[in-house]
Amino acid sequence: MQFKEIIASNIEEAFSVAKEKYGVNIFYEPKSAEPVKKKHFWDKQLYKYTFSMYDEDYRKLKDLQNKQEILGITGHDKTNEILSQINQIKNNSKPKSEPTMSAKDFLGGDEIKKLNENLEFLTKQLKNGGMSAEQQEKLHPNILHVQKILKENEFYDEFIKEVVDTISDKLTLKELDDIECVDEFVYDYIKSKLKIAPFYKPRDGEQSILAFIGPTGIGKTTTIAKITGQLTKKQASIDIISIDGYKIGGKEQLERYAKILKAGCAYVDNAEDLQAALAHSRAQYVLIDTAGRSHNDEMNIVTMKALLKSSRFNIKYLLAISATTKAKDVKKIFKAFDTFDFDGVVITKTDESETIGAILCEAMQRDKGISFFTNGQNALKDIVKASHDTVLQMIDGLQYISLKQMQS
Repeated sequence: MQFKEIIASNIEEAFSVAKEKYGVNIFYEPKSAEPVKKKHFWDKQLYKYTFSMYDEDYRKLKDLQNKQEILGITGHDKTNEILSQINQIKNNSKPKSEPTMSAKDFLGGDEIKKLNENLEFLTKQLKNGGMSAEQQEKLHPNILHVQKILKENEFYDEFIKEVVDTISDKLTLKELDDIECVDEFVYDYIKSKLKIAPFYKPRDGEQSILAFIGPTGIGKTTTIAKITGQLTKKQASIDIISIDGYKIGGKEQLERYAKILKAGCAYVDNAEDLQAALAHSRAQYVLIDTAGRSHNDEMNIVTMKALLKSSRFNIKYLLAISATTKAKDVKKIFKAFDTFDFDGVVITKTDESETIGAILCEAMQRDKGISFFTNGQNALKDIVKASHDTVLQMIDGLQYISLKQMQS
């Protein structure tokens, strides 16, 4: 028997890597998973899994037993009995050249067929998160309640598991029985992980230059108008620079906003013009409206970065992302625009979606703060400066905790 170690994020991934490297005659040693120490807290948690290698017949039976133990499924006494007998044979002091007994020596064709059916069922259970229906039923109702809230708000599965594990570790049974106590714990846990980005108020005699980046169609231009409206209420001077000259009707829209808000407005399409526009500005705030780029359009994202980074001025970047973005695309968008090393996140169109869990998870994982969120159709008003309570108030099912904390 040989032992192999595999580093992976979960048992399913470890199985895949092990079988690719060592073939099918390898299986997991139960309860061998050891967490690998993270370099940074936002790094994905990895584990070290130990696998052993046996002959083909033994592998089939052992694989079934492993999955039974992982999923907490019992009742397959005959399988365990057979494995015990084979283990005795494997550990016997007989010469290695002596023939090894096969599973067929113990099981008939119908029984092997049944085992294969069980393996197929258990594999499906593993793909559903490694938890059987029986195990789900054993969870405390208030933990199931938390799972449901976070799942419906599209938080990542690994984050939900992290929350549930922390609840199990930190709360007493009495606290766990109190649903409001559990909700408040979850609320405070997310609050402790979530970062709120400052708005970079300029010091006397200095400028705050903010470039808004993000995919197409998420409302960057309107968001800039809304932020300009908030700043003009504070008697701040603002210039808007657009490098989105190809957007149909975009120039007229921006000029109309700038005129209403008494802000300066300029258009550039190359690095020299951008440098000149920034040098010419005397406003306290300069807001740069960039061309929307698909997260799949890597070439144009790199080109836009080169244009903006060519400036000798200190530009801060804010990623604008719509609350209506599909959860599966959120990770791709953050990754695509991470090349800008953006400083904060603006969540747009929160009035059009009830779920922002994926965006919050990605922001927490990448240590990015939330700056603003927009929540209506009024182009000059419907924007809110982010705070922990105003952001978490958008988590359906935990709003009452947010209101409670805001009033206290």
